[in-house]
Formats: sequence, C-alpha cells, structure tokens
Amino acid sequence: MSLAAFIRNLPNFADSSLTRKIKVFAWYLHEELNQERFTGTEINRCFDEVHLSRPSNTSSMLRGMTLTNPKQVLRDAKGYRLSASSRSEMVQLIPPARQSAAEATKLLKGLEARVTDPHQKTFLAEALVCFSQEAYRASIVMAWNLAYSHVCDYIFDSHLPDFNTQLKLARPKADPLAKRSDFEDLKESLVIEVARGAGILSAASAKSLTEKLGKRNTAAHPSSTIVTSVTAEEVIHDLVENILLRAVL
Repeated sequence: MSLAAFIRNLPNFADSSLTRKIKVFAWYLHEELNQERFTGTEINRCFDEVHLSRPSNTSSMLRGMTLTNPKQVLRDAKGYRLSASSRSEMVQLIPPARQSAAEATKLLKGLEARVTDPHQKTFLAEALVCFSQEAYRASIVMAWNLAYSHVCDYIFDSHLPDFNTQLKLARPKADPLAKRSDFEDLKESLVIEVARGAGILSAASAKSLTEKLGKRNTAAHPSSTIVTSVTAEEVIHDLVENILLRAVL
C-alpha cells in the first residue's frame, strides 16, 4: 500500500503532532515495507511524499524520542526502530478498514494452494494484484469472475440436468447447456435465477450473488461512483467465504 493510501485511513492525521507523524511513518516502514530499521532521512522522505512539512531537525527529534519514559524509539548501530510501547500505540491507531484489508488479502492468498482450475487461478492472481495495488474496481471484477466461475463449474459438474430443465421453464426458447462454454451465452443474472429456481442455489447464495453482481456492474461500468477499499473488502469476503469455500451452495 502506498504511503498516501495508508495515511488516508488515519483520521485527522495532518493535524496530529510531529511525534505522532514520525511514529506513523516508522510503522509504515516497518509493517508495509518490511524494514527492521529506519533512518531520519527515510522519515523526512515520508513527510515529503505526502506533502507535509518536515520537522526542523528530524535527527534531534528521533534522539529525543529515545530518551522518553517509556522510550518511543530505540536506536542501535543499524538505525532506529519503534519501541514496544509505540508499536502497541500504532496497533490501536490502525482503523478496522486496515485490518479488514489485511484479512481480505490473507483470504485470497489462502486460496492459492486450494484453487486448481487454471482459469480460476488466473482470476485469483489478478484479484490479488488488483487489491494490493488499490485498484478496487478491478479487484471486485476479478473476485466476481472467480466466484462466478466456481458457480458455473458447480452447476455443470453436479446439477446440469436440473439446470437445463429449469432453464426450459424460464426461457422456453433457450437451448439446453451441453458444454461448459455455453454459460457464456447466458446472462449472469439468468444463471443465478435459473439455478435458484432449480434448487441448485439456496436463497441465501442467490441473494448474495445477485447483490454482488450489482456491485460488480457498478465497478465495471463507467460511473461517478467511488469504489473504496471497504466496498472491495466486503465483496471479496462475501464471495470467498459464502460462495467459493462452500461445498454446497
């Protein structure tokens, strides 16, 4: 996550004290960039990156933060690092949206070893890349593709006769599905409707899929709607937990 996106999740960050800003930047370097130590130069670079005024003497401030009780910063030959008390403070400061973002990424990564279908592997890999790069519209689209592909496989592999029977009732002129690619000729909303009518999908699964299809459409089509990380996280969580990981839909 970029530094700008990181601090957007922190209320009133621009108005916080210089000491608090330094600790937030240090936390970012530790947790987001996986740095064990940081320097005064790197802290100054963080101030510059988000267009905030640097301390008049960052090195002096860092030295002072090593002398407080409890110490806010520790120093050794390799550089500075946040103390245990400062780390605890930062954990409390991180809002739930940041925690859920990490959980959404963990959910997706946890699927990598469990997804065997090559097409679904591609969707999963792209969903991960999009979400990690804050391309939230794209991550919703790819998460939908992943879940919908699973639904189509579920219908085709285990419930095709029931689906075709219900399809004939719902759309008398529609041809029955004979191969997996025939799903491409049907609207996604129709597939959900028919699967629900045939008892292949539960009411809860059909409702969830219909709702998430609407969010996919909003994300995929040009609009002024702002798609946030929170929206993307909710879509990913629901599709993964309630569709992709369920043996019975």
